[in-house]
Amino acid sequence: MRVKLVLLSILLSGNFLFSETKLKYNFSYFLKGNAKGHVLFIIPFRIFYQSFASVDFSAERDGKKLRFISTDIPEPGHMMRTLGFSGRSFALLVASANRKKGKELSKQLLGDLTSVIPGFGKYIKKKYNNLFSIPSSQKNKIFFYRSEDGISATSYSGLRLKRLNSGKIIKINFNIYKIMMEVVKAYNHSYLPRDLELSDLILIKKKTWFSKNVDFSTLLTRSARFAARIFTKIRPLNQDKPFSIKYSILKSDNNFLILRGEAFPGVKIWHSIKVRSYIRDIIIRKRDLVLTKDSFTVKVTDKKGRGGFINATLKLLNDKI
Repeated sequence: MRVKLVLLSILLSGNFLFSETKLKYNFSYFLKGNAKGHVLFIIPFRIFYQSFASVDFSAERDGKKLRFISTDIPEPGHMMRTLGFSGRSFALLVASANRKKGKELSKQLLGDLTSVIPGFGKYIKKKYNNLFSIPSSQKNKIFFYRSEDGISATSYSGLRLKRLNSGKIIKINFNIYKIMMEVVKAYNHSYLPRDLELSDLILIKKKTWFSKNVDFSTLLTRSARFAARIFTKIRPLNQDKPFSIKYSILKSDNNFLILRGEAFPGVKIWHSIKVRSYIRDIIIRKRDLVLTKDSFTVKVTDKKGRGGFINATLKLLNDKI
């Protein structure tokens, strides 16, 4: 029996390391945050920010890692935010490989700001709407690496956007694809038990374990600075202390292994803003150890809900191989 298990482990590991099949994935993220209140109990402030981006990737083996290289940008990406202290101005920037889709999204998001950004839309008096194209020559300018145990570290975006509209130009940060490459780094720790490989986990069926300590300070600080210039002038968003994540097997059948990671640390990063929760869901196809989905959500708020969250999903597109 032991010999059979060893042989199965070797076969599974071989499938992961040496499979010649080119895998296709999509990676997308959604970032949203807000803050409202008063300074000195008198002066109101209203701040809202939201961004989204989606990119298709081809995953190729590079040693023991997968190298993800962008191949297409299937959906328009966007960023919208209030401007100034009181939030009476609003900017929407949209980037699309398809001009028609970009215009349609702009029209949709500008249609009714009261519903699009509840609690902010009714105060907005001035709107800026800038549209960008994504030239076909730029579609392979994003890449990142991912290890077998789910860690993503090295990443880069050299994507250059072309401004289309001739209306009033608003010059604010529009780094949604650079932010995407920072969000990738939230996969900065192994989801496997220590000293075990993925094939071992499938064989021994360990139920629960804890990750090494994680720290999202760099991710949060760099994402904030790419989002708005003002964050270059304030202190970094540093976690008071790192925390670990509890992983468990939610389901294991003949086809898939489904894992979940959870943490509710309440770790402070800035004034009363804390990392409230981290949830990660992973689906592995057993027959060849191919990742089919890895998603996470990080919520960073105060007790009144001011703050925001980041949600991201890496999913296999050619899941019939």
